[in-house]
Amino acid sequence: MLIGAALVGSAFVRVTLQDNALAREAVGVHGQIAMLEAQQAVLNAQIATQQTPAYIEQRARDYGYVKPGEGLASVRDGSPQQTRTSSAPDAKETILERVQRWIALFFHS
Repeated sequence: MLIGAALVGSAFVRVTLQDNALAREAVGVHGQIAMLEAQQAVLNAQIATQQTPAYIEQRARDYGYVKPGEGLASVRDGSPQQTRTSSAPDAKETILERVQRWIALFFHS
């Protein structure tokens, strides 16, 4: 009888310990879910902001693009300018620079 009671008691202790461990793990998982949901909300807000025409226009202006009919003006200081060694830019280099600017515009690198 005593051995039977000890076996039942040890089984009860094991079940209780497993239940407590699972409850702690569930609390941790729920905390991770809440954190990821908050991150998702922040990222969705960023996406919504970055898909507006005003944001896209501002980013394009940051990279030197202008609308048709507009001109690009810049203010320069009086220091001497450095000249390029080649007379004309390489066509492949120009295309590569444009592709890099577009990638930077859309992927924020």
